[in-house]
Amino acid sequence: MSHYCPTAAGLLFREATEFGLVEDPPAFPSDWPIEGLEASGGYSPLLRPGVLLGFDGLRAFENSSVAVLSGTSGVRTALDQIESAVHRIRGWTPAQGLVPAFVASSFRQASTDPIHRRAVTDPRPLLLASIPKEAANLPPLPAFTGSVPEIRPDIDIALRRYLAARLIGGWILFQADDLATVIAYLRVCLDSVFFFASAHEGAGAAVDRWREAIRAADLWLLHHCDPELIAANLR
Repeated sequence: MSHYCPTAAGLLFREATEFGLVEDPPAFPSDWPIEGLEASGGYSPLLRPGVLLGFDGLRAFENSSVAVLSGTSGVRTALDQIESAVHRIRGWTPAQGLVPAFVASSFRQASTDPIHRRAVTDPRPLLLASIPKEAANLPPLPAFTGSVPEIRPDIDIALRRYLAARLIGGWILFQADDLATVIAYLRVCLDSVFFFASAHEGAGAAVDRWREAIRAADLWLLHHCDPELIAANLR
C-alpha cells in the first residue's frame, strides 16, 4: 500500500475518529473467490534473529499495535508505547508461555511505562543509502530542520492511521529479521513525514501540507528507494 496515491493519502484524513482491523470487510466478502498470496507453507516473521514470532503471535502483535495507534495517545506517544512493548517481547523465552499471550501481556505492561520523548531523526542518510544503483534523476531532498510542525488532533489521527497502514499494509514484518527493525522502520516513516512537513511549514492549509508530506514520504520509501534495502540498512 502506497500513500503516494492521492486517494490512499486522502483516506487518512476522513472524518471518522476510530479505526481498527476489520474481519470480512464489505469490499472483500468472504464468499468471493479472491486469489491471494499462498504463504501457508512459509515462515512467520521473526521475533528476534533466530526466533519465529509465529502466525498467532503475528496476529497478536498486529492487533495490539493497531489498538495502541487507534487509542487516545498522540502518534509519538503511541509509537513509544509500541517500542516499549517490543523491548519486552524480544526477551521472550519458552519458559514464559505461549507467544501470543506474552505479546498481549507485553503491550498491557508497556501502557504504564514512562514516555521518553525521542528527537526527530534526519531520514535523509537512510533514504539516500537505500536508493537502487540503477536509479537516476531523483529530485533533491530539502534541508533537514529537526522541527515538528503543529500536530492538530485531525492531523494526529491521520498520522496514526498512516503508521498502522505502513505496519499492516506493507512487507516490513517479513523483510525485517527482528521486531526492533520493524519499530525502527515505523520511526523512519514518521520522521520522513515530519521532515517533508517541516520543509513546507506555513505553506497552504494544514491538511493539504500534511497530506503532501505523507505522499512525499511514501514516494521515497516505496518508490525511489528499495524497501528491501531500507530493511537491511535498519538492521
